[in-house]
Amino acid sequence: MERRKLPRYEVQLPVLFNGDRKGAGTIQDLSVNGCLIVSPTKVKPGDHLSLWLSLQHNAVPILIEGAEVRWSAEERFGVCFMTLQPQEQIRLSQYLKR
Repeated sequence: MERRKLPRYEVQLPVLFNGDRKGAGTIQDLSVNGCLIVSPTKVKPGDHLSLWLSLQHNAVPILIEGAEVRWSAEERFGVCFMTLQPQEQIRLSQYLKR
């Protein structure tokens, strides 16, 4: 099994997504390069999505322009962030440092 290089943090953040699939869900763990999403929307490995992460106490969601679904099981799936603008990367890193 592949070891994660970066820590993941337990969170409960709303997320909207579109691309190969469209839906909404909750991020349950988050790192600077990926996350676990719980959603009733069915996705499959290889699907490409754009994500809007709504952070607590922050009016503007973080936009992950390109994310790839790596695995899915029932109402849970994991994504890897492929395209993230530098300013959004900074905002995500700052959030995770708190």
